[in-house]
Amino acid sequence: MQLKKLTIAAFLTLALASAPALAQPDQDQGGFTPDFTDDDLFTSLKVEADYTGENGGELRWDIESWLGDDYQKLWLLSEGAHRDGTLEEAQVQLLYGRYLATFWDWRVGLRHDIEPDSLSYAVLGVKGLAPYRFDTDASLYLSEDGDVSLGLETKLDLLITQRLIAQPYLELEVFAQDVPELGKGAGLSALSAGLRARYEIRREIAPYIDIGYARLPGETGRLARAAGDDTEEFTVRVGLRAWY
Repeated sequence: MQLKKLTIAAFLTLALASAPALAQPDQDQGGFTPDFTDDDLFTSLKVEADYTGENGGELRWDIESWLGDDYQKLWLLSEGAHRDGTLEEAQVQLLYGRYLATFWDWRVGLRHDIEPDSLSYAVLGVKGLAPYRFDTDASLYLSEDGDVSLGLETKLDLLITQRLIAQPYLELEVFAQDVPELGKGAGLSALSAGLRARYEIRREIAPYIDIGYARLPGETGRLARAAGDDTEEFTVRVGLRAWY
């Protein structure tokens, strides 16, 4: 256990050691030099919750909040799922983010999984707009057991009208090694994709329909089949997005 704690400490030390270099004002191609100040602080809170009646009923939530400005932020994130009367998945993250390049921030911090197993991770990642305005979030995780994984999420808003928005999305999870106690195999361990259509009653309030496909490929799929679980799933969810 002491070795595990030292591994996480080394990971965080390495990530934080890069902060002074990343925090230097970088002049972009347009000649803009960001001025890092703490004069103006803003807050943001976005909550998404949706439900499907399949498999006994499942309620999911995704909460994203931050405090800061354009150049540095303190993030608090949470997501999870309540299925058939039981809390099946729940996690919370506390991250510090800082300007990296135009439309991009790097983030470092901690993640703690409450369910299905209590487990803590060090986190290092980037978040921003990829070419063609794909909203992208990529994070590297190092668990307290020394296991390494990568999470990637990307989505794109397509305006059908000023109020109706279609949002295709893709999520991937990759593990560097087998973690049988979590039911994860090395390589691509989870893939989900779908299309979400939301109608913005107001910019801050939008009901939506989510049609999604999820798959557990490779060794993770084999472990799931051995445990009697499905490896593919199609779902239709209805939900609500609110933010300020």
